[in-house]
Amino acid sequence: MPKIICIIDKVIINISGNHLKSNQRTIAYDISAGEISNYDVKRITEESLIRFSNQDDEVIQSLAVDYAIDDMRHIKNPCLMTGRKLTAYLNIVTISATAHKNLLKALTNCHLNVSYIVPSAYAAAFANLTLEEKEQGVLMIDIGEGNSDLAIFFQGKLQFITSLPIGGKLITNDISPLWLNL
Repeated sequence: MPKIICIIDKVIINISGNHLKSNQRTIAYDISAGEISNYDVKRITEESLIRFSNQDDEVIQSLAVDYAIDDMRHIKNPCLMTGRKLTAYLNIVTISATAHKNLLKALTNCHLNVSYIVPSAYAAAFANLTLEEKEQGVLMIDIGEGNSDLAIFFQGKLQFITSLPIGGKLITNDISPLWLNL
């Protein structure tokens, strides 16, 4: 029987735990030169990865929650619109810089190239929630062994993400004595 070799070139990692932080930030650009393009929107995301990372925290996800052009708020997609100033209201998810470096080093030692690092609750939401649920507003709870990750969606966008140090192991330990007394 011939051996089948599969080479994994790139991986997407999902991560959970109390080293994740979600913060609301804004970035504004002068756009008086013309209409807003996909490049302008992409540039906001790319700049936020650099601007909001520091020696303690590394940005792993930057998602626009809302846009404004001049004084006009609640714009879902500013592309092809014009104005003087584009403001992006972002949900920035960071991870401890130390945890980030150690995770990447471990995966590099396994000869894996990391394309993205995604919060587990965000990945779970895309696997389990409909677009309508995310649009209307929903809280996604991803219960793991040692912690539970929460993601809040509203108007189709991730508004906030966090992790609590309460997981399935604690829940099982709390419930199991009740079953013994039945």
